[in-house]
Amino acid sequence: YVCAGREGLSEPLVKASLEKWKQMTRLSLSQIQGMSDASSEFAYRSGIAEEGIDMKLEHAIASIKDVLLGRRHEQLKFDYVLHSVRAETQKKCTKESMATLAMFRDVVLSSVKDRSYDIGCRSFMLLSKFYTELSEEVE
Repeated sequence: YVCAGREGLSEPLVKASLEKWKQMTRLSLSQIQGMSDASSEFAYRSGIAEEGIDMKLEHAIASIKDVLLGRRHEQLKFDYVLHSVRAETQKKCTKESMATLAMFRDVVLSSVKDRSYDIGCRSFMLLSKFYTELSEEVE
């Protein structure tokens, strides 16, 4: 209507579309609210959010593990853990911090088994950095 002006309403396609719209059943907002189920909608959206967070966590930990095992000397950040601790009101261990510690444990154990002591030493160094940043966040 805005583009074609009033003359645009006389075009057959626009007329047919407008007639169809006029014939459709209309619902009030209260009817829509009565038909919806807020608890199932909340559960559905929470599930989607959790899946996304878990995938990001797995990706972050896999990236750190890959850097360590690949002997690459890239700067590693633990922001994903610090953000989770910051969001936790009781400052308890989060699943992010536990997953990171489990990853360090796996890397250290595999490096000792393979006699790759340089990987184990770097892992301990980064574990120290991790604990320092974590303790500063908790205080």
